[in-house]
Amino acid sequence: MKISQLLDIKKIKVKEVNIKPSELKENFIRVRIKATGICGSDLHYYDDGGLGSHKIDFPITLGHEPSGEIIDSKSNLFSKNERIAIEPNLPCLFHKNDQNCYECGKGHFNLCPDSTFLGTKNTSGSFQEEILVHSSQAIKIDDKVSFEEATLLEPFSVALHAFKKINFETGGKVAILGAGPIGICLSLIANISGAAEILIIDKLDYRLEFLKSLIPCKTITEDQFNAEKKKYKNKYNYVFDAAGKKNTFLNSLDLSRNLAKLVVVGIPTYDFLEYNPHVARIKEILILNCRRSNNLLHTSYEIFKQYKLPLNKIITHRFDLNDIQTAFSNNSAYNDKVIKTVIINEKN
Repeated sequence: MKISQLLDIKKIKVKEVNIKPSELKENFIRVRIKATGICGSDLHYYDDGGLGSHKIDFPITLGHEPSGEIIDSKSNLFSKNERIAIEPNLPCLFHKNDQNCYECGKGHFNLCPDSTFLGTKNTSGSFQEEILVHSSQAIKIDDKVSFEEATLLEPFSVALHAFKKINFETGGKVAILGAGPIGICLSLIANISGAAEILIIDKLDYRLEFLKSLIPCKTITEDQFNAEKKKYKNKYNYVFDAAGKKNTFLNSLDLSRNLAKLVVVGIPTYDFLEYNPHVARIKEILILNCRRSNNLLHTSYEIFKQYKLPLNKIITHRFDLNDIQTAFSNNSAYNDKVIKTVIINEKN
């Protein structure tokens, strides 16, 4: 089968490998990958070889936003040919029979120290033609949902996990810094949750224009915000930094009103964020952190169906697996008004 490998910074190659199918263990399923979205963390690995000082080992097969079709199953919950979306995280609760960890016992599956996660150093990702996953990682999707659309359920789950942290009260004002896929998903959730106002800030005009066509919201570029900061300071109850930059974190603090909740969702490319603690202290801003999603794929799917969310509109670019190098290069450079790129296994 074909697999892709990140061989070095900005260098991905697709190769054919002869792999003898391993015997399925109990409760595992073999999946033919149909589509996988490129995530921001994938781009960090591609551009920088890691996240801050946390570097990956080359080569690595990336990809953790997949959908596909079941080839074989050793689970009584799933059958051959069923269409599924896949949760990339497998915490110890679902794959170990001995005593489980403290985090899983508390329901924080995303923090399990003994978990595996697709496309990281301990587990091969989904930018290939087939993978094995535990049945707990799969949810069935109906025929009306495209495989491409189903790849957006994972980033939507990340946004939903972040949003759950704030205990949102209807009528609150929300500010989101960063209009990439996670920022867009956050804006969709804020909209259906009854936010009185949604402000979105990004450096790219075309992404802000896209958001205005999607939901009722205010948008402003970073340059405009810096020029008119007084107009927006101390106004927002809930602030999401979905960009993870030094300037976006500082701007998040400025946007926050007294007793605001600020959630850091975007992954920084460096190890330290510097800020004036007095800005946060005087306003008693509660700063929250978000890692991945807490196994919310099924919940995300139900919300997606209930509100008929236009996740398919977020996808702007589609590439065949053979063209994954071009796809990453294009996405990394923000070429051609890219928002979300999906890698498709056309042969399947």
